[in-house]
Amino acid sequence: MKEGLTDEEFRRLVNLGRRSSRVTMIVTVYEHPKDIPDSYVARAHVLVHGVKAPYASPAIYIARDTLDAVRAAIPADMLRICRQPTDDPTIVEAYI
Repeated sequence: MKEGLTDEEFRRLVNLGRRSSRVTMIVTVYEHPKDIPDSYVARAHVLVHGVKAPYASPAIYIARDTLDAVRAAIPADMLRICRQPTDDPTIVEAYI
């Protein structure tokens, strides 16, 4: 399984981006995405203010066996956003 970063590395990189006034970090949680179909995955999406398209970092991600394990790696002070009906079916939730 492609585990990606450790929990601590993931939190550190997400929090580093959150400290910038020019960046908004969104963490999206997926259930069995096509590229890692046997895991739950959290990916950091970096929205740079003044840029038209968000950037999903291929390097800032974690993959775990359970949803609870993925949630444990997300910074505790991030706000959970429930999925919307128009979201991709693999999206479980997002955090901002």
